[in-house]
Amino acid sequence: MWQTSICSVADMAVKNFRSLGENLGHVGGPENPFRFSGTHNDGVSFLLFRFTHYLLFFETRWRGFVIRACSYFLKRPNFSYKRTFMSTKYKATEIEACYFITITTVGWVDVFTRSNQKQVLIKALDHCQKEKGLEIFAYCVMHSHLHLLCRSSGQNTLPDIIRDFKKFTSKRIIRTIKEEPESRREWLLEFFSKACAHLKRDQKYKVWQDGYHAEIAHSNKFLKEKIIYIHNNPVKDKIVAYPEDYIFSSARNYALLDSELEITVQIELLL
Repeated sequence: MWQTSICSVADMAVKNFRSLGENLGHVGGPENPFRFSGTHNDGVSFLLFRFTHYLLFFETRWRGFVIRACSYFLKRPNFSYKRTFMSTKYKATEIEACYFITITTVGWVDVFTRSNQKQVLIKALDHCQKEKGLEIFAYCVMHSHLHLLCRSSGQNTLPDIIRDFKKFTSKRIIRTIKEEPESRREWLLEFFSKACAHLKRDQKYKVWQDGYHAEIAHSNKFLKEKIIYIHNNPVKDKIVAYPEDYIFSSARNYALLDSELEITVQIELLL
């Protein structure tokens, strides 16, 4: 009932505003970018519109400034705070598309310096491939982050797979720190505990940074560049001399050597 009332009031406000604009000879014409139309079921849009309406009525000298400032919010009917301010530029939004993804620990902490922690990620990736429809074309487990060139086969969306992967590995990483030899145990646990102090939800430790960085693979050239980039990460950090010497990388798969994780190899891209 209250939603219907708001819509009615909003429609009336729009009608009055357009009438006012037509009388002033400035607003409401076909050349005007400030056009409030469509459904009016968003409270923020409604309040911004009413604010603009009365400000224009009493302070016409600020009209141009107010329109430019508010038109961004009001130019489309279904305004969304999250959709406007939370960019999807580096998110995996296209179903079944291939993405270059980087997942990073909070503070870029070197969690994966020991092989037991690397194995946590390897086993989780293997599970995602077998049970969740993740298809991996290249990967590399670095000390503070994970690179993937991957896609979802459609069983689950890629964002859902990444979310579940991060949730599961976070718990397993903390458990490994607590139960297995780790000289930095107290420091790591304290750091991950402080990392979630600002969170409203009840969470004791935070291992991964929020979200992930994703770039869509738009061409074979892009795929080749990212495979080479992923495989050269350990070389760049002077961990190994050659990409295929690094155990926790798909460079070994492409070199036809024994590997920790089976993936979908795309040899033809590197030829």
